[in-house]
Amino acid sequence: MWPSRFYILDISRAFASLAVILWHWQHFSDLSVGFVSENQPLYNYFKIFYVEGLKGVEFFFVLSGFVFFLVYKNSIINRSISFKAYFVNRLSRLYPLHFVSLLLVCFLQYVYFEKIGEYFVYENNDWIHFVMNVFLVSNWGFENGFSFNGPIWSVSVEMFLYLIFFVFCFYFFKGWLFVLLISLVSFVFYKISHLFLFLGVALFFMGGVVYKFSGDVFFKHKFLIVPIYFITFCLWVGVFIDLYFIDVENYILSLGVMGTVFIRGFSGYLLFPFTICSMVFLEMKSIRWVSRFAWFGDISYASYLIHFPLQLVFAIFVCYGFLDGELYRSVYFLFLFIGLVIFLSYLSYEYFERPCQKNIRKFFLNDKKLVSLFLLK
Repeated sequence: MWPSRFYILDISRAFASLAVILWHWQHFSDLSVGFVSENQPLYNYFKIFYVEGLKGVEFFFVLSGFVFFLVYKNSIINRSISFKAYFVNRLSRLYPLHFVSLLLVCFLQYVYFEKIGEYFVYENNDWIHFVMNVFLVSNWGFENGFSFNGPIWSVSVEMFLYLIFFVFCFYFFKGWLFVLLISLVSFVFYKISHLFLFLGVALFFMGGVVYKFSGDVFFKHKFLIVPIYFITFCLWVGVFIDLYFIDVENYILSLGVMGTVFIRGFSGYLLFPFTICSMVFLEMKSIRWVSRFAWFGDISYASYLIHFPLQLVFAIFVCYGFLDGELYRSVYFLFLFIGLVIFLSYLSYEYFERPCQKNIRKFFLNDKKLVSLFLLK
């Protein structure tokens, strides 16, 4: 029996969000003369985030696929959940904070533009991109680049994935090999087209494969759990060796086509799937003490959307002369910024996002039992 909630996976979302936030620390290069990546605070320790933090988005996609195949697949296939209920559930979780942060960024970018004559980091802040942001289609292939609250691009892709997933389960689910095939073909298309939609589909459906694989291992082949722990450990050791000691990646790339394929698919098809499997097994073995940190996972979405507007606030302070443009170097500022993100995200989740979810679902979903169930997700 699957647990009602995977606390470890929830908390892992928070670490993935933190990875993206630290990767976006380079946004402050717009304020600095002669920005040097190695001058970012605690670089020798946080190098993995400063260099590879964007991989946190790939982790989100794989994890989302796992969760959606676990929670929704059977309900959609069995026709026990309507598209309306499914869509309201997802939109009520994502849209309120997105819309508010979009308006906030509009205002802050206007203030910044009035002083500097250009926008901070994301330049495509026109009416066309605003409308695309309003409808959460800002990165469906129609855009000229990132716009407004730039990190929302992955949420836009997630909305596409939610629609594709429902249609797939409702009409086309043909077994797990088909799910894997969709993932691999989409990944090839991503490498050819560089469209993030294909990357999202590839990793989301790989998450479905992870769900199937982890379930089969835990319920039918428990003898594989320890080897999977060991493989996961070795993969992460390899990552740290490559980043901090020896340039393993370039050596593997020098091996030719197979080396290139291995590197290109490493995070999405090896590192993150095995990591999620290992975390699932830990949760299934009743590692429950982590539940006390569930709030950290709950605020991950807010931290993901809030961190750029907060960066923009500090950018305005810099351009009006209240702060120095080299503040990105400061360890104290880094911890102040992260602390503010966590604090504001907690307030957002408790006093804005949760009430909005509850009210939206009550308004659109009349079945109180169904609403109660969705409030757990």
